Amino acid sequence: MITSLKNRMGTQALGKQPCWTSRAITITQRRSDIRIYQIDGEAVLFDPKTHTILQLNLTALAIFRRCDGKTTMRQVAESLAYSYNVTFDNAHNQVEQVVSLFASSKLLDVEDGV
Repeated sequence: MITSLKNRMGTQALGKQPCWTSRAITITQRRSDIRIYQIDGEAVLFDPKTHTILQLNLTALAIFRRCDGKTTMRQVAESLAYSYNVTFDNAHNQVEQVVSLFASSKLLDVEDGV
């Protein structure tokens, strides 16, 4: 199964933002068994547990790499806002949406019930 983050993100929001998102919250660490492959300016994440892949653009990959259990959403958003010359709020909204997708795709280490 291949899921394209580019197609899922589009210009529409993914719906109601999860209640756990906040500018100061530390992003949960990504699972260490997820494999990253870069191909022609894009990236593919492979989940060996489910044998699924998730196609990412390089911005989403940069966010995934910052899912280290130490970096906050604010820090990632500030970095993206600076790198891509967009507003902080725009960058932060994108970070929240992408991290939410990673969490729902079970690519992050989270405790049961979180």
